[in-house]
Amino acid sequence: RASRTGIGYAEQAPPQAPRRAWAFYALLQTTSDRDGRVALDRARDAGAAVGWNRAWLGYAQAVLEGRAGHRRRATDLAAEAEQRLRPYAPWWNHLARRLVVADAIKDSWGEPAAWLREATREFDANGQHKLASACRVVLRQSGERAPRTGRGKAQVPAQMRRLGVTSREMDVLLLLAQELSNADIAAKLFISRKTVETHIANLVGKTGQAGRRDLVANAGRFARA
Repeated sequence: RASRTGIGYAEQAPPQAPRRAWAFYALLQTTSDRDGRVALDRARDAGAAVGWNRAWLGYAQAVLEGRAGHRRRATDLAAEAEQRLRPYAPWWNHLARRLVVADAIKDSWGEPAAWLREATREFDANGQHKLASACRVVLRQSGERAPRTGRGKAQVPAQMRRLGVTSREMDVLLLLAQELSNADIAAKLFISRKTVETHIANLVGKTGQAGRRDLVANAGRFARA
């Protein structure tokens, strides 16, 4: 409703003003199943198909292609849209995918499970817990495992979030950088040594390190950040 109200104002604005509003409006109309093709045409007529706006339009077109049974075309359009946003506003990909993922699952295109897991981690890390919760619900409904909240205190750098590192694992990594023993880490975090060992094994696997020694050697750069 807010988007439609915004478009009402955009229709009265100078030609260049409503481009971004039109592009996002087209995506919302499409995912809400409110005649997305008409919304896309109106957005293009308004001059919205420029810059990163083309990403919103690309995701909307992907939904429509998927509904028409063109799965490969839908997947390619979503990939192109992701590339358009990556250099400027990569977080927006998570928002767009949150909107299109139900259609992607239903019509079997794209990588909806991977999209949702990554988006869940990013939303959690940024404190957008309602969005993260919505992603978990969709994952579970589709029969996929949903990432758990990290339950730790450490901020997880973006490159580590992309590897699936949780905030609790980041807690352990930062303590490893201090060259603490597993027993000392367990005492500081009020967890068992077995749990520490599990976190370290997970970190080794997720980061592609050869073992604990390499993990400790690379942990220092995060401790200094």
